[in-house]
Amino acid sequence: MVNLALAAETDFARCKPKGATRELRRFYRYRCRPASFGKLCIPHTKDTLLVLVQNISRKGIGLYLPHPLKGGAHATILLRIAGERTPHRFSLRLVHCTQEVNRSWGIGCEFFEAISTDLLDNLLR
Repeated sequence: MVNLALAAETDFARCKPKGATRELRRFYRYRCRPASFGKLCIPHTKDTLLVLVQNISRKGIGLYLPHPLKGGAHATILLRIAGERTPHRFSLRLVHCTQEVNRSWGIGCEFFEAISTDLLDNLLR
């Protein structure tokens, strides 16, 4: 079993590839607070997975899991906002899956619809 608590520290071990000078993302990704979790629901398997949220932007989210998922799959993630009773539901597409240094898997996802800056601010609190 992979310890998800260590997954947040793997970013510090990564280096930028030589020659990488420009940002490839359209929206800046903000690092989430430590121990930010969500529930990832994958419709075709009917699985609900507890995921560690690494970062989030208006158009996407980065997650950590102990096992890989197939890119291109559609899923829904439930994220809680402080002070609200019910979690927010976001539809997304799994874009890539990369094995990390600590043997966990980094999952990059794209939201079907960009979220508002106000909602993004509330998710980061």
